[in-house]
Amino acid sequence: MEMLLKDGVRYFLHTYNNEHEFEKMIFDHFKDVFGENTILLPKKKIQSRSGIKTVPDAFVLSVEEKKWFIIEVELESHPLYDHIVSQISKFNSAIKNEAQHKKLIKAFYDEITGDPLKNVELEIKGIREKFKYISEVVESRPEIVIFIDRESKELDDVFESLPFSSRIVVFKTYCRENVGIEDSIHEFESLVELDWKTPTDQLAEKKPLLNGRKELSETNLFQKKFWEELKVYLNKKHTFLKLRTPRARHWYNFGVGNTRFNVTLTLNKRKKLIGCELYIKGKEAKKEFEHLKREKSSIEKEIGRKLDWRKLPKGQDCRIILYTKVADIEDKSKWDDYFRWCRKYAEKFHKAFSKRVKKIKAE
Repeated sequence: MEMLLKDGVRYFLHTYNNEHEFEKMIFDHFKDVFGENTILLPKKKIQSRSGIKTVPDAFVLSVEEKKWFIIEVELESHPLYDHIVSQISKFNSAIKNEAQHKKLIKAFYDEITGDPLKNVELEIKGIREKFKYISEVVESRPEIVIFIDRESKELDDVFESLPFSSRIVVFKTYCRENVGIEDSIHEFESLVELDWKTPTDQLAEKKPLLNGRKELSETNLFQKKFWEELKVYLNKKHTFLKLRTPRARHWYNFGVGNTRFNVTLTLNKRKKLIGCELYIKGKEAKKEFEHLKREKSSIEKEIGRKLDWRKLPKGQDCRIILYTKVADIEDKSKWDDYFRWCRKYAEKFHKAFSKRVKKIKAE
């Protein structure tokens, strides 16, 4: 029996009940596999020139690398060779169909431009001609990525029989003993190089202290200045938000009646983004997140925008996020516009979630 041990707690290898359950877990963590600047696109029926139809489990567009992936999700308990080789052969025939390319391009374009969160992934890279960009990506040859929940003796045979460039990602899930999938650890190989540093590397990179205090970077100073001026703006507007002393961080938060729930404004100078989110932390965060998600449609209606509902891959914390379109944050003449956006959505988030947080606490 495969097991992981963390701080004396045992995690056992999870067996997924069905492909749908496994597929959902993969999609929750697709950015950890493919990288941050990627877009998950839902399944679409594709067909060859001769009319042979097939439906991949999803598509992923890598904005950074200007390439795309066709996703297939399988359980090791299924007959892998017969299923995967047959399915991938159908994909291979379908992507040679020029008429199919045009349909996929339009479907991807409609999906991305119709979703603010997906749309911003292109805009932060300065892509204005979205249809042209998507066309160029889809006209290139995709890579097939097959996810499977554990190793299998058939995998080598499967890999050797695939018709073109493919990768197999073994994505294992280990669940905490007597808790289950709510507290889990995932083991897989990421398809991107991570900028990971050891504690020794991080220590070596720390700046020397200035007059006994850490010297602030240019970005830290910029963030602090933005939040300080936002606080001045909010004070003038008599907002009901509880204003805290701004710090040199990329976030500025407001409690919603519980220290584990915070409405948080975020600033990303490099990506030119401003965001507003509900950040949930603590042992019960994932349960509380699911509780709130049951009211997803009514919450999004109150806020007036679609939100990104995200469980963080490490630990229990969860985020419910809204981003602006690209914001030229360094142009101070536009700060009042950004301050209005911050006030509007911080108050909307506070109103929408505070009453629901109280309800969760009462249950």
